[in-house]
Amino acid sequence: MSASETRELLANIGPHNPELVRRWGETLRQAGGFYAELDPEGLQAIARNTLSTLAYALEHGELPALAERRYVDPPPYRHQLLHEFVLAGLLVDRLLRDYLVERAPTQQAAAEAMAVVDPILAGAMVKVVQLRQQQVSASQLVGDVGKLLGRGRNPVRAFAAACERMAVSLQVERCMVLAVDEGMVVVEGDSRGGDGGPPVGHAEDREHFGWIDEAADDRLHLHDLDGGGSVFEKALHAAGYRRFSHRSLVTQGRLVGAVVLVGEMPLTGQDERVETLAPLLAAQLGYVRQTGALEQADAAIDDLFDASPNMMVELDRLGRILRTNERFRREIGMPGDVVGMPLMWLVHPAWAERYRGLWERIQAEDRLHEARVDLIAADSRRRALALEAHWIRNDAGDRTGCLVALWNVTDQVAQAEEDRARIDELSAFAHHVAHDLQAPLRTIAGFTAMIADELPDDIDPELREAAERSQDAAERAGDLVQGLLRFAHGTRGEGHSRSVSLSALVEDVRAKLAADFEASGGELQVGPDETRLLGDEVTLSTMLVNLVGNALRHGGRGVRIELGVRLAEPGWATLYVDDDGPGIPADDRGRIFEAFERGAHQTPGTGLGLAIVRRIARAHGGDVSVESTVGRGSAFSVRLPTP
Repeated sequence: MSASETRELLANIGPHNPELVRRWGETLRQAGGFYAELDPEGLQAIARNTLSTLAYALEHGELPALAERRYVDPPPYRHQLLHEFVLAGLLVDRLLRDYLVERAPTQQAAAEAMAVVDPILAGAMVKVVQLRQQQVSASQLVGDVGKLLGRGRNPVRAFAAACERMAVSLQVERCMVLAVDEGMVVVEGDSRGGDGGPPVGHAEDREHFGWIDEAADDRLHLHDLDGGGSVFEKALHAAGYRRFSHRSLVTQGRLVGAVVLVGEMPLTGQDERVETLAPLLAAQLGYVRQTGALEQADAAIDDLFDASPNMMVELDRLGRILRTNERFRREIGMPGDVVGMPLMWLVHPAWAERYRGLWERIQAEDRLHEARVDLIAADSRRRALALEAHWIRNDAGDRTGCLVALWNVTDQVAQAEEDRARIDELSAFAHHVAHDLQAPLRTIAGFTAMIADELPDDIDPELREAAERSQDAAERAGDLVQGLLRFAHGTRGEGHSRSVSLSALVEDVRAKLAADFEASGGELQVGPDETRLLGDEVTLSTMLVNLVGNALRHGGRGVRIELGVRLAEPGWATLYVDDDGPGIPADDRGRIFEAFERGAHQTPGTGLGLAIVRRIARAHGGDVSVESTVGRGSAFSVRLPTP
């Protein structure tokens, strides 16, 4: 097998291969864990992202920067059991082998292709396993905690993030940092954020903490909780804990605090890591003493953040998280150690590509209003959110950070899905009714036409008129049935979403409505074809034909129609159809999109055209609206996704 044939076989491996993406997602679900909890869209997105990384490695001979870390730090991988990750890797490796065998002309060809893929997959899996093991090693733990303490401008947030990282790595129920200052002991950080037990900021006389002074030998000491002692100890006991271990934190020969590991845990193996961490924590406590004013100012900003009813995030110029509020941490399920992490890592896999476009737009503008983004929480659940972003500038006018407000729109998304389900039920009903009526109506129409043709010339005029009226009624009934079928099939076509240009849709409109334009003398003006739509071209064409046809029917002689597409926000565009016709009375605007509603006008039609438009728009995840002024025309707007 030649090298070119090998390259051709390997070229099938990538996110552009829908069959491989589908099978990859199905294979991941078999690994269980959080893969089994993700919805199909999320699994397909993970499959595309992983295949994109693999395709990059096949082309460049190495994985992109931070590729392995992406499967270690962010949710939901950070809580994934290692054996689940390894199982997923083995399953997709087997999938690739089977896929290449199916596509290769010979078994030898498949083996040569796998000889290229295997080292990349194996190397990536080994690296991920190493990174996860390093998370619990002393050196890696010190590095991670140091970064968290250094990046967090607010000491409370920084210590909370460090405590959470230590609790996970040391495998303890709870980690706390206490500060000793001017005869007081203060709870400076807590991996549980003060949930159950003494709250962060709790201060108490040092004289009640004799056990801190007793631990002067740089070792972990065990302390039993019996319900007595300091308020600190009583609060832990009331929260259900019965013991904790602790170690003094000393800098420049002075006791500045203690690290406390709460709950039942073995002390074996903890000493080394805590001893390595102790100087870093002690130095940070000493630094905090010297920067009290800055602490208070930053804490005030955090208080403002926490007072917001929305989820709040502050990002640096590269999109990394500098600060979050309590609402955000609670919704995402990550108390503090998201600081320094790219917000991109918290985006749901199905929204990764759209978020990249959204971040580009945020970088290009000073303020962004009401965009959409879906995040993934630590429990693997999807959070549908609306987003606003605003850049902060210093006195020199340079950007120093980006404030992002998010609020939950999951209920609205769920309501839209319910509406779509009801529309599907209605369309199914319409399809069955129309299908059953087709045959008898064709029979009636045929006989009425035959009767009208066979009537003698000298027949009673009233009888001829009755026959012609019967024929017209049969034809109108046939038109109504065809309208019902179009409504029922409004979202069917080829059934695949693809990038669709406005020019392709307009070409179809001109062809199908050529006779209508000629009869009405209407004019069509088309805007620039710059923004493409994502959807089924057949049904989008049907929608546009109905909108333009509606304007031609109701706009009057010589009506001028303007249509085009404009970008609304990242991931979404607006398809508009405006006319200078008579307009729509206010009483009719609320019901023209309902089936069989035609407003107050008497022009011909089934009353299904605009209902079909709305059905198609909603099937694409969007909707349709209208603005109109009587005597001046109407403007229809359809919200649709973009590639």
